Amino acid sequence: MLAIAIRILEAMFVVGILGSAVVVILTSIEDFYTLFKKDSSPQATNSIQADSPLSQLSAGPEVARR
Repeated sequence: MLAIAIRILEAMFVVGILGSAVVVILTSIEDFYTLFKKDSSPQATNSIQADSPLSQLSAGPEVARR
């Protein structure tokens, strides 16, 4: 019984580590996009969040159509 509980905890730990790795990768991509995007207008700093590829995925179809 204890061995089963340990295996379940190990599986939960691995899933948590993998989920954290995905979050780190996605936020790194968005950070690099924000840092290296060319500023073409004075309002570019305000529109970076709305133009980033990850925010288009999470914001829904109304933002992705822009």
